[in-house]
Amino acid sequence: PGKTFIKPGDKKIYPMLDSREMTANIPRMQRALGLEQLKGEEVRDYLRKMSLPCDVDGKDKDVLNVQVPVTRSDIMHECDLIEDLAISYGYNKLTTSVPQTVAVSGGQPVNNLSDMVRTELAMAGFTECMNWSLLSQKENYTWMRREPDPKGAQLTVEKPHEYSATSPSVSVSNPKTVGFEIVRPTLLP
Repeated sequence: PGKTFIKPGDKKIYPMLDSREMTANIPRMQRALGLEQLKGEEVRDYLRKMSLPCDVDGKDKDVLNVQVPVTRSDIMHECDLIEDLAISYGYNKLTTSVPQTVAVSGGQPVNNLSDMVRTELAMAGFTECMNWSLLSQKENYTWMRREPDPKGAQLTVEKPHEYSATSPSVSVSNPKTVGFEIVRPTLLP
C-alpha cells in the first residue's frame, strides 16, 4: 500500500473505481487463436461484447487500447484478452490444428530396464509394492515393535554404510497430518 499525498482542502474519493488502461498487440492475439482473417475492428467489436471498452490505436493499427473496468479484475495480461476474444468469437468456431514442432522423444534406457525387471519379477510371482515416503512414528516404531535408539544417530555417523533399524528417523517439522511425520527409514512396514 502506497501513501497518498493531497493538498489541504482537496478531496479524494475511495475506493478508486477508475478503469485501468492497457494495450494489446492485435496480430499476436490473432495468431494465438488462428484468427488472422479478422480485422482489427472485428477484434475490437468481439472484446466490446465482453464488457471491455477498447479502440484500435489511431497511430498504429496493430495496437488495441483497452480500458479495463474495475468490474473485470480477471483481466491482468494480454493472454486474458485472448481468452475473452476466444469466448466472444466462439470456441466451437475456432479451427484446431497441430502446431508444427520438432521434437525427439523416446524412452530412457533406465526406464526400459526397470520395466523389463518389473515384468519379469511379476511373472516370477512377486508383487510390486510402492510405499509412502512419509509415515507416522507409531507405524515405524510401535507397530514394528522397536524403540527409537538415540545412540543410533551416533552409529550412523561412525559407520554410515551400516544399517540400524532403531536409529532416529528424519522428522518433518510441520506435517500436514499425523500420518506423515517422519521419513521412512526402511522398506517395512
